Amino acid sequence: MMEIRFEILFEEKWFEPWLFFWISQLILEERMWLILQRAPKVVLRSYVFDLEFIIYQLVCFLIFAIWLPSTFPRLRYACAIDRRCAGRLRYTEEGWQDLSDDQWRDFSAAAPLLAGGCVAGTILGMITGRYKEARGLTALAVLWVSHGQESVFLVALFALFAIGHSSFSPIMIWILITTALFLKESSQARRITTNFGFSTGLRRWWQALPLFILRTTSFCFDSKNCTTIKDWLLNGFTYVFYAPLQATGPIMRYSKFESTSIQNSLSLRSYIIRTVLAWYMLHKATSRVPTFALTSTPGLFIRLTKTDTSAALALVFVALNIIWLKFTVIWRFAKCLALLDGVDPPENMRRFVCNNFTIAGFWRNWHTSFYEWLQYYLYRPLLRRTKSKTIATVSVFAFVVLWHDLEPKLYVWGTLNSLCIALERFSGLDRAARECIHLQLTSTSKNLFWRRARLSALGSLYITILVVANAVGFASHSFDDLFFALQSIFISAESESLLRGLTGLCFIFLVFFVGTQNALLVRLLEARYISSPPD
Repeated sequence: MMEIRFEILFEEKWFEPWLFFWISQLILEERMWLILQRAPKVVLRSYVFDLEFIIYQLVCFLIFAIWLPSTFPRLRYACAIDRRCAGRLRYTEEGWQDLSDDQWRDFSAAAPLLAGGCVAGTILGMITGRYKEARGLTALAVLWVSHGQESVFLVALFALFAIGHSSFSPIMIWILITTALFLKESSQARRITTNFGFSTGLRRWWQALPLFILRTTSFCFDSKNCTTIKDWLLNGFTYVFYAPLQATGPIMRYSKFESTSIQNSLSLRSYIIRTVLAWYMLHKATSRVPTFALTSTPGLFIRLTKTDTSAALALVFVALNIIWLKFTVIWRFAKCLALLDGVDPPENMRRFVCNNFTIAGFWRNWHTSFYEWLQYYLYRPLLRRTKSKTIATVSVFAFVVLWHDLEPKLYVWGTLNSLCIALERFSGLDRAARECIHLQLTSTSKNLFWRRARLSALGSLYITILVVANAVGFASHSFDDLFFALQSIFISAESESLLRGLTGLCFIFLVFFVGTQNALLVRLLEARYISSPPD
C-alpha cells in the first residue's frame, strides 16, 4: 500500500508538503493566525509538548513528509508516458509547469490587468473623493475588457432586474433567476447571441452569469433604500459589476456592500503577504506534481488505480488540496484588491481543507460567501415554508448543481452530499463535537481521550464520504473514474487479497482519525482564545 523509496525523498524536497500543511493551517486560516499572534507559546505547547498530540503529529509527518513525496515521481512518470497528459504541460524557464486548468490559467493571465485597473480606480476615487462614481467607471472598464461588446447582454439583464424588480414578486424573481441559469447551459442561446457578431473580450458573456445572478438576486431583495431609478441603476451597477469581485467573487450581500468599512493597514499588509505566500505555494505545487493534467486526462486515473493504488490515493488527496489552494489564491487576490479600495468582502476559505471532520462544517467553510448567500436567500426561506430541513437541503444542492454545470456527475455529487448531511444530522456528530469541546473548557478532568477517540472514528467515516463525493464532482473525469476510485479505496486494485484491501482501509482510517484529532485541537484553541464556536 505504501511503497516508499527513501533515497528519493531528499531529491523530492520532502519538507515542502510538510511546510504546506503547517502554513495552510496556522498562517492561511484567519482564526489560527490570530491565535498564533496572541498566544504563540500556547500553540507550540499544544502541538509539541502534549504526548498524545506528539504521536498524532508524527503520523502527519509520515503522511506529508514521507508518503506523499514518495508518490510524486510515480505521478510525474504516469503523466509523462501519456501523450495527452504530457501535452497539457508547458515548459517555462523554471521547468515544466502544469497550467492545464482553464480557470487557473485564465486567472493568472488576467490578474496583472485586473490589479492595474482596480488600483487605478481606487487612486481615482481618492483623488476626486467620488468613490462610487470611480467604482462605477472601473467596473465598466473591467466589464468591457472581460466581455467586449457582449457586455451589452449582461447590462441588459441587469437593467431588467434593476428597473423591474420593485414590481416583481419573490417568486417572479426566482423564475427569472432560474431561467437565466438555464440560459447559461443552453447551446442554442449561445449560438443566437454569437450570431450578433459582437466582439468578445477575455471571456464569453454567459461565463459571468453565475456570479452575476447571485449579486443581482441580493440587490433585488435588499435594495429597499433606493428611492429613484437613478439610485437603482448607479448603486446596483456599482455593486453587481464591482471590479475586484466581478469575475471571481467573493459574494457580498448588497446591504453589507453599502455599509462596508476599511480594514486597518497592519491587517491589510499581513493579509497581502499571506496571499502572496499562498500563490507561491500553488506555483511550487503545480511544478512539483501535474495534478490538473492528471485529473483532466480521460482514462489515466483508471489506469493508475490498476497499477499503483498508493499513487492513485495520493493523487485524490493532493488534487483536493490543490483545488482548495487554487480557490484560496483566487478569492484572496480579489479580496486584497477590494480591501485596498476600502471594501471588506467575506473570507471565502475559512478553513484549511484538511481541517474538517463534518460534512456540514466543511460546506460552512468552503466558499463561505456562497454558503451564506444560500442560507440567507434560499435555505432559511424554504425552511420557514416547508418546516423540513431535508427538503431545504436537497433544494439547495439542486440549485448549486444548476449554478455550477448541469453534468451527471454533479447530480451524483449533490445527491451524495444531501444524503450524507441528513445522516450526519441523525448521528449528531456536530453536536457531540461541540459538547466535547465544552467539556474540555469547563471540566476539571482533562482526560477526554475516549470521547475524542469516538468522535474521531465517526469523523473518519464522514471524511471518507466527503473526499469521495468531492472527488466525484470536481477531481474525477467520469463515472468510470469514480468506480475505480471507490475500488482503490475499499478493495485495492493492486491485489485481490483481503489482507491488502484491509491494509488500505486501515491506512485511510488512520489518516482521517489523526486529521479529526487535529481538527478538534484547533477548535479547542479557537474556543479558548478567541471565543469562536466550533464549526
